[in-house]
Amino acid sequence: MRPSMLRLVRVRGSSMAPTLEDGDLLVVLTRGRPRPGDVVVARHRDLGLIVKRIIRIGASGSLALAGDNLLSVDSAGIGRIRPDAVLGRALFRLDRGGRPRLLPPRRSP
Repeated sequence: MRPSMLRLVRVRGSSMAPTLEDGDLLVVLTRGRPRPGDVVVARHRDLGLIVKRIIRIGASGSLALAGDNLLSVDSAGIGRIRPDAVLGRALFRLDRGGRPRLLPPRRSP
């Protein structure tokens, strides 16, 4: 049996506000290569699952991440992550009422 290409992930915290709110449910595509500007779900060695935006891909392939909230902790505080730590790219969100909402277009890095 083939593993699912989609995964549901609940947003915790305000690091991605105003794009995402605490409690939103993300539909995440677990295939493909995320690019700068994509909102991704990744495993962080100390923080567990995190939801951040890719802001840069380094020469070594490591990813610099940041939250959309200006007060969120970004890669300067948590360090870069390896590409294999990314679980997937968020396609859209379901708000608390279960309504699907498209994510804003990719930002220029």
